[in-house]
Amino acid sequence: KNHLPDVYNRAKKMVLVQDFLLKKLGANDYYIDWGSACCTGLFDFANNKWSKKLISAFELDESLLPKLVPPASKVGIVSDKASKLSGFSEGMTLCVGTGDQQCGVVGAGAVKQGLGTLTIGTAGFLISFLDKPITEPKFKSMLSVGAGVPGKFEIEGFMLGAASIYRWLRDNFCELDKKIAEETGEDSYNVMENYVKDTTVGAKGLVMLPYLGGAGCP
Repeated sequence: KNHLPDVYNRAKKMVLVQDFLLKKLGANDYYIDWGSACCTGLFDFANNKWSKKLISAFELDESLLPKLVPPASKVGIVSDKASKLSGFSEGMTLCVGTGDQQCGVVGAGAVKQGLGTLTIGTAGFLISFLDKPITEPKFKSMLSVGAGVPGKFEIEGFMLGAASIYRWLRDNFCELDKKIAEETGEDSYNVMENYVKDTTVGAKGLVMLPYLGGAGCP
């Protein structure tokens, strides 16, 4: 809006990628699930509505935003045109999903208060499932979102660099390890770990700040 006003003024909708794809597949409008909407910075997650206070503060047009629906809501069927382009069956039900981490929590079965998940991939996420959102000031640095189970919530702590930093270390500092791996057929990470497995815990005080992609929350 500030830096590309011509683009903003031409915009019909401001949506996430999955919202756009659902519409192209045949959804009857642009929809977004509660969990994904939390990540826009414009969502009142305690009441499952767009925040008029925030929208007003940023002087945005609320009509540009997609319609809000609970996760797993049906929003249309695959159209004839989309069927021919995609291979999906015409008339197949289209539903909104939710965020990748919220889906992971459902897949792990951590769907009652007191359970949580730890995911280590490109980034790292530690998530607690909640019946009610946590709004105490001491948790304000955490990410609070709607869960994949409608009406439930999650609080997330995450580091944007996790396994991706391990790959960065290998690619930038471990040329010898990669060459050994090529010659022996062993995985390059196993070669790296063979060097460090006998070192003392704590690496004699060596500390790395893992902020190659930002810090995340908290």
